[in-house]
Amino acid sequence: MYGLCNADAGLCARLYNARGALQDGWQAYLRAVVTKRYAAPVIHRVCLMLLFGLPRSFWTREPRPGCLRVLAFNERGRALLKAMKQKASAPVLTKAADAAQYRDADWYPELLADFRATDLWCQLRGFTGVSGLDYTVSPYYGG
Repeated sequence: MYGLCNADAGLCARLYNARGALQDGWQAYLRAVVTKRYAAPVIHRVCLMLLFGLPRSFWTREPRPGCLRVLAFNERGRALLKAMKQKASAPVLTKAADAAQYRDADWYPELLADFRATDLWCQLRGFTGVSGLDYTVSPYYGG
């Protein structure tokens, strides 16, 4: 568990030792692991890290922007995007499918994790059978 998140060994042991409480649901598990030292938001973050299954090094390295991802824009934003595509030092992605051309970039794993986060959010919100929204939903245009 320690190798899959940025939590200290004490929190990992606490999460592991309380695993039996999961039989009674998420809230029971939270009651078993939350303390003054390990607040609920910390537990939430670490559990999400564990769901991703990425190595500890992914979570502990210095974050760096590798690309600019467009989620929404308006008419003013359209002009800005055009200028950014020409002048920005990082690639501007408006479609997830365009990401494949950057497969060798050092920031590509973070982008894939972002796509996985969308899928995980959908699953946790109860949208069963929904995945790949980043590939099927275009950025929102707000006129």
